[in-house]
Formats: sequence, C-alpha cells, structure tokens
Amino acid sequence: MLVVITTCTGTFATPKTKTVEVGIYPNKPLVFFEDEEAKGFLVDILEEVAQRENWILVYKNYEFGDGLKALESNDVDIMVGVAYSDTRSKKYTFNTESVFVNWGQIYINSNSRVESFQDMYNARVGVYKNDIHYLGENWFKEHTESVCCARTLY
Repeated sequence: MLVVITTCTGTFATPKTKTVEVGIYPNKPLVFFEDEEAKGFLVDILEEVAQRENWILVYKNYEFGDGLKALESNDVDIMVGVAYSDTRSKKYTFNTESVFVNWGQIYINSNSRVESFQDMYNARVGVYKNDIHYLGENWFKEHTESVCCARTLY
C-alpha cells in the first residue's frame, strides 16, 4: 500500500517537462551569446518563465534575419527580442505585455552638415539588416526613400 501511494504521489507531483528551442541574436544588453551561453535581460526573463512552466530551454545563435527564418520554418519555438509591427503580427504571435521599449537612433559624424533626411541625399547609410527601425512601417527606409535617395550599406 505504501509503494502505491509513493508512486502515485511521485507521478502527480512531477509536472511534464517541455523542451523549447529559442532563437538568440546579438543585441546587447537584451539578448546575446557570450562564451557559448545565452545572456541578457530578455534571457533572464525567459529563464524565469521556463522555471515556472517546467521548460528546458535550448538556445540557438543566429543573425537576426536568419533567426526569423528559423522561427517561420519551426526550427525554433521562440525568437527573443522581436519588435512588433503589423506586418510581423500576420506571421508571428507576440506576447501582449511590453517588456522593453526600444527605439532607433541616427548617428552622424560630428563634422557632418546633415540636419534632416533631405540632407542625406545620396548619402551612404549603414543599418542593421532587417532591423525594424530600418524596414518597419513608417521608419528609416520609408522616410529616406520618400525624401531622398540614401544608399544603404548593411
């Protein structure tokens, strides 16, 4: 009788674990790999969720665009740190709570005479490929293409 109770208690007390594959890309301090270990603010939050949900997390290191492709092809279950856009919401499911507010910023040489988008006519501009601040609705690419002809470098 004691064996049956112990077995039943052990069976019901141990929740089933689930392996969750997570895409990580270099975006310090939010998400990044260091010494072959996933780190960052969003990784810390995900680790807490995983502990509560009894998940085993397996991190995979990608460049951002490749991580999105891995998410689309179900090679990963979660891609951490993806900014919301209407276009992306048609492909991916997003959490409903904002965790971090992000923004884009333009840096110019201190000797530059650039003061507006129009001043960037035919300028060379470096951007993070597939970044929401470059490609997203109402963002840099759209603005520069509508008022000037900035040449983009990735």
